[in-house]
Amino acid sequence: HYGWNRTLKDHAPAYSKYWLPVTGGNNDDGFSDRIAEKLALPKLLDELDDDQYEVVVALAAHGSQVSAARSLGLSKQTFNRRLLDARDVMAAAWFQPDTPPRKIKPGNDAYCRHGHARDEHSHRDSRGSWVCRPCSRASQRRHTAREGTYHSRHKDAGAA
Repeated sequence: HYGWNRTLKDHAPAYSKYWLPVTGGNNDDGFSDRIAEKLALPKLLDELDDDQYEVVVALAAHGSQVSAARSLGLSKQTFNRRLLDARDVMAAAWFQPDTPPRKIKPGNDAYCRHGHARDEHSHRDSRGSWVCRPCSRASQRRHTAREGTYHSRHKDAGAA
């Protein structure tokens, strides 16, 4: 079941999987989430080795992967590898005793990095790279929304 909560239709650690439906909730105020994060963070950071801990702290301090990697004197690839390793370790600790959800690795020929099946949703561009249609559409919507034209265009279409 990989930590899947059928009631909430989402991945959740065992504690949340049991207690959220019992307590009635999605906790829209975020209070319970903040408490859980505050209590869990030190325990999750304790699970990391020195290199993993170093990249997580650098990312928190610098706010971007590029500047955090520079501050540690690491290449972007080395920094990202350590960060992914740290993420795996923390996910395993967070979902204990359950198995963390399976992750789909980027570059997989079967799925895009967001989990869309390549054979159903993708095609190859002129350079031979995979292009996922749902991800491309979502990216375009985000881009247009940032420009402020997406919402105004749809609002005008609804009035007609």
